[in-house]
Amino acid sequence: MASEADVQAAIDSMLTLNRIACETMLEFDVHGCTDVTGFGLIGHAREMALASGVTLEIEVDRILFLPGAAEYARAGAIPGGLRNNKDFASCVVEHGREIPEEIENLLYDPQTSEGY
Repeated sequence: MASEADVQAAIDSMLTLNRIACETMLEFDVHGCTDVTGFGLIGHAREMALASGVTLEIEVDRILFLPGAAEYARAGAIPGGLRNNKDFASCVVEHGREIPEEIENLLYDPQTSEGY
């Protein structure tokens, strides 16, 4: 279903090391971090916020998605794990405004990992 260019963009992203994120993090007095994989961005944000006793505000418009991700999500190409993540974590999510369903779904997508 995915175009060759979109597949290549995903491969390139997966081959990118998290060096820049690591170097940036070392500049601060960090007491916790997460890898944003299997539980998706929202699932990991939930764990970090609850463990820290804080509320997080995510600026959805600043999140970078892989090329084609929103279109594939809009077409219904979402993994079963996304539904599990959404069932688990959506109870603590409040929306300040309406966002498209495909973008909200991507926030729970377990196929995430980024560090730059």
